[in-house]
Amino acid sequence: MRISLLSPLIAAAVAACCVAPGNASTFPVTDPGLYFSPYNTYSDGAGRLLPTNVRAGSHYALWIHSGSYLKTSFTGTAAALLLDAGTISEGGFPRLTWSVDNRPLQSKILESGARSLPLAHGLAPGIHALVVYLSATDANYDRWKTPLEAVKIRGVELDSGGTLALPTGPVSIARSNAIFFGDSITEGAWTLGNSNRIVQGHYVDWVANSDAVYAWPTILASALGFEFGNCGSAAMSWLSPARPAYLPPLPEAWDSYFEGHSRLYGGKLAPGPDYVFVNMGTNDGNRDTSQAAAKWLAAIRSAVGRKTPVVVIIPFGQQNRDSLQRAIGAVRDPFVFKVDLGPRWAQGLDHYGQPSLVAFDGLHPRAVVSGLYAALVAAAVKDVLR
Repeated sequence: MRISLLSPLIAAAVAACCVAPGNASTFPVTDPGLYFSPYNTYSDGAGRLLPTNVRAGSHYALWIHSGSYLKTSFTGTAAALLLDAGTISEGGFPRLTWSVDNRPLQSKILESGARSLPLAHGLAPGIHALVVYLSATDANYDRWKTPLEAVKIRGVELDSGGTLALPTGPVSIARSNAIFFGDSITEGAWTLGNSNRIVQGHYVDWVANSDAVYAWPTILASALGFEFGNCGSAAMSWLSPARPAYLPPLPEAWDSYFEGHSRLYGGKLAPGPDYVFVNMGTNDGNRDTSQAAAKWLAAIRSAVGRKTPVVVIIPFGQQNRDSLQRAIGAVRDPFVFKVDLGPRWAQGLDHYGQPSLVAFDGLHPRAVVSGLYAALVAAAVKDVLR
């Protein structure tokens, strides 16, 4: 049982520093000026999927995957995010990270019972750019069934007279979309420090030392110029359930936001992705995943365009390399491409538990190293797709 460090009255006072009570403009998640990351933003509405990646009639947008984001442009001098993390009752609370007007990132671990997160105050009048990321959640707890590890976004609050508009300037919407599937390396685990400290069966430093903002998909998306949905999750495997997050293996879980809630619309991913990336196999070691991977490649093809590039990235530490190569050969799909950085770049990422120059734990790339691998993948993608 968690005890909040701030009483509701104090929390309200903190929020008041940004937007004065009774003198605010509020905007729901369905506002056309709020753009949410595709593929990993669930919303509770029953209407059509809006161009902003929430469904019409929604009361909230739900983030489970680290790396989920929203962006917008707004007028006014203050802004706050309206949210609810009420399902989280144990483990580390999520951390959100944001930037206003391309200024340095700010970060905050949510408090129990938090209903809003102040993002900016005292801004000069004019148009401001905002991006907010779910940078880390605790992978020691349920991300699939309830899910417990989830944040509901209910909207944005501005000072009186403030307005929202589609993102412009440094947060402009890219023309292309990509979806990423992967494991803890894809979600940005342990980019900030060694989380290999276990207390009562849990990695207790997970939130403190993980950050999807510095994960390779976030950087790759920026380098290649597309919006993206990071659907990576710790312990994800081709063959085995991910414990204790309750995630089924990827071939069973890829088409759902969480249990019983499909991310497909009429059997297709929406919006139709321009790229699909999968970086899986690290948690499978030397087991033969070729049949499972080939089955998934056929399934993902049915949910995207006939010629949509599906890029299979051999794990950076070279785990499961041979099985994945057999899977690619078995599907005989001319638009399935392999990116293999090779043994040279596996050094320091291939021996879990042995700290190295590139990884605090010998497996998960440090933040700056994630940028290096994103650059290597970007170059390789341009090469195989030319």
